[in-house]
Amino acid sequence: IDRNYAVLIARHLAKSQIYESVDRIISRLRIADSTEIDLIVGLLDALVELRVEVPGDLLNHFAEPSMPWQIRRTAAEIISRQSSAT
Repeated sequence: IDRNYAVLIARHLAKSQIYESVDRIISRLRIADSTEIDLIVGLLDALVELRVEVPGDLLNHFAEPSMPWQIRRTAAEIISRQSSAT
């Protein structure tokens, strides 16, 4: 995903229900640095909009106490949603 417009692109792909983008979004999340708060939150939101299950290892990583609160909060919301859906 393009670095400068990653969140905008991901949101557009999610809104258009382009499921082929899921693997690339997850791959980008796997290499994201904790300082990329907007990127991480935006990409997680795109996965939620696509209604796909976010991998547990990513959610656990983003829920760690060392992560910025915005990322932890987003991860916690997704964990809650995913656990209530099963």
